[in-house]
Order: sequence, then C-alpha cells, then structure tokens
Amino acid sequence: MIQKLDMRDPEMAQKLLDIEIPAYQVEADIIGSTKIPYLLDTVDKIQSSKETFFGYWVDGNLAGVISFMLEGNVVDIYRLVVSPQHFRQGIGAKLLSFLFTHYTGMEKFLVQTGADNIPAMKLYKKFGFQEIDRLEIEPGLLVSRLETRDVRPNSLYTSY
Repeated sequence: MIQKLDMRDPEMAQKLLDIEIPAYQVEADIIGSTKIPYLLDTVDKIQSSKETFFGYWVDGNLAGVISFMLEGNVVDIYRLVVSPQHFRQGIGAKLLSFLFTHYTGMEKFLVQTGADNIPAMKLYKKFGFQEIDRLEIEPGLLVSRLETRDVRPNSLYTSY
C-alpha cells in the first residue's frame, strides 16, 4: 500500500532513515563513492525538507519511499529508496508508476542517480527516462540527470 508520509513526525523521519541509509550504502558500494548526500541525512534534515513523500508499506513496515518537489509543471524526483531487504520486488517501479498516475499533465519528470548505478538506470529507462547529462557533484561522484516527457504509467505496476 502507498500512503503520503508526514516527515514532520520524527518517528516517520526515523523510519525513512532506517531504510534510506542502508539503501544508499548499497548505491555507494555500486558506484564506488560514499559522497552521496543522503548518506548524511538526519531526522532534522528530513523534517525540514520541502519534499513531498510517499511510502510503500509491506506488512506494516515501510519498505520504500519516493519524494519529489513540484516546480511549475515539472516533477523533480529527489529520492527513490527501497529497503535492501525488499530489493527486486518491484517496489521502486510501483512508486514511480504511482507518481506518474497521480501527477498527470506534467510537462516532464526529472531524476538523478549515480551514473554507475546500473539497477537504477535500468529502472528509470524502463519508464522512459533518458539521460540528459552527467555532472560531477563532488570529487569522485558522477551523477546522471535523466528526464522523461512521455509519461505513461507502466501497466505492469499499476497495482500499488
């Protein structure tokens, strides 16, 4: 089940941290860099975020989160994290499909991920994202920026 999350609640912010840190540690291992900013997140940082958060729950436990900000007619995805114990269960795809379904009529969707994060790149490309450029946001941290303008929910993942 997918629900909107209130990150002003410190317990909810901690639940996000409990899956975010291990998930981004896996990405850090894949891309060979520990300079991912979200690895340094705290409850206070999450609580003060302007992002909108939705969570995917499995058996009463938070298993995945997507966050984004609306900038006019553009959805800028900030986080798509899945607890490592729930990898490869389609949760990331369900969260993306949910976002596309509930934010129709947008000009485009944007996202960034580690350029060498092959699993994330495959997922985003499956949903029509294309790489628009690469940036070195920190020495040793190369990030791919992707966008999609042809937003159609992936019909394989419409049951959330």
